[in-house]
Amino acid sequence: MHQQALTATRLRAPQVYARLVEIVQILAGGGFFYAPTQGDLDNATLRPYIDKYVRGRSGISAEERIALFKLAWDVTGDSFGSRMAQYVRFDSGDPIRNMAGYYLGYPTKDALFNVVERALGAVADLDVPMSAVDGRDQGLRRVPEPGTLSGAYPASSVPRLTTS
Repeated sequence: MHQQALTATRLRAPQVYARLVEIVQILAGGGFFYAPTQGDLDNATLRPYIDKYVRGRSGISAEERIALFKLAWDVTGDSFGSRMAQYVRFDSGDPIRNMAGYYLGYPTKDALFNVVERALGAVADLDVPMSAVDGRDQGLRRVPEPGTLSGAYPASSVPRLTTS
């Protein structure tokens, strides 16, 4: 089972990494575009403005904030970040073929399909909790009829066919 978990993690990593990059880019906003250079920091005329307007929260200097933005840019927007994204996406080979291979090679899908069939009421041996109409769980239980979901939800929420 450990091998299956590792394989699933490896297959999901490219999507997770892409989302992490997106989150960093959203959080950084326009901060990537105004990061001053070392020359700007060394300029005696500009330095007081940088210290005043670029600083972070209390205790975070402008230099620390600039360094953080530059690191975030390196990871998400610079050529290094682009190469990293490509590496993560294709490190293990073609992601589509890998996913198909994982699905086709999965040891047994019967247990997974059984869970879905039971949840949909296709198998009669499932004890399904029922909520009362007022939404309180009163411990009511039922065994669903195969192929139906009626009774699993309050009657007022079940669609009805109307004839005209």
